[in-house]
Amino acid sequence: MLNSGEGVKLALQTLPKRRSGFMLRFIALCFLRLLILITGVGLLVSRAWGWSEYASPESYVVYFQLSQGKTQYFVVNSDGSSDGEKLSWKGSPITSLDCSPDGRTFAFLSGGHVDVMTEAGLIHDIPADARYTTVNVANDGTLALFDPTDARLLVNNRPVDLATAGRKGNAFDRIDISAQGLVLWMQDFATIQVVSLVTASVLPYIPHGYSGQWSTNGQMIVFADQVTDIEGTALYGGQYLMDLATQRVVRIGDWTLSSPLSPDGTEVAAALSITSMKHTTQVAIFNVFGDSQRRLLTHDPTVSSQPVCFLTFRPQMLIAGS
Repeated sequence: MLNSGEGVKLALQTLPKRRSGFMLRFIALCFLRLLILITGVGLLVSRAWGWSEYASPESYVVYFQLSQGKTQYFVVNSDGSSDGEKLSWKGSPITSLDCSPDGRTFAFLSGGHVDVMTEAGLIHDIPADARYTTVNVANDGTLALFDPTDARLLVNNRPVDLATAGRKGNAFDRIDISAQGLVLWMQDFATIQVVSLVTASVLPYIPHGYSGQWSTNGQMIVFADQVTDIEGTALYGGQYLMDLATQRVVRIGDWTLSSPLSPDGTEVAAALSITSMKHTTQVAIFNVFGDSQRRLLTHDPTVSSQPVCFLTFRPQMLIAGS
């Protein structure tokens, strides 16, 4: 999407006499892609795209940087008006965190505890078993801890064993829980299963995909996928939407890394490789419907940044000096 635009710009500079023809074809191509996208999304929803009821006057992006084998989390205003601020809790680093799809609840693991906060402040703080290395939270405050190696899930202190004869755990597995009692189980960056917490049955699942997350309304799955040849060269991929009821799938973007949607579904936070910053990935905000305009949120050329989730409030208790 962005690379195509930059390529056209370069062509216009080197072939000025063909500028008009290139521009017309570029505009036509953009319009066609947008039309295909809107038509595809129209197959999934019977109204205008987005969830305006989840829009917020404030919006923040939580992201991480990996430096010397250690993960450090930050938060930044999504309008690009401020620099990223480091997150920690009582002097201890945060080892795992998650935002609810509506961005109104924030959960994290730190110092052997699991904590949950909202805009009103801290609402949950208890010791956490060290076996659980991943935390997840739903719109209704349902809290899940996950042990990926054994596929053990703890949902509001209720243990759930996801593993069966055909479903084993892996250290790279991740989960995403919904307020509707369903769990996305991402298995080794290869497949996504939808598991019911009530029956433990597997519902319609995605045979290829990773970085799955629930849409804000809990009726759709946002996920990434990339297909490569035998030598590992990327053939195609991107970010997709799947309607759980109909199992229809629509491609919504070029992103192949984890790229969360804003609570109202109108924007996506993506990791973008910036040439002027030594090709480190930086967090940028794009319009979901293919607008190539971006807001760059991070600007550190020495380390890559990767978005995790959106929040509708600034978690002041986790920011030093607040």
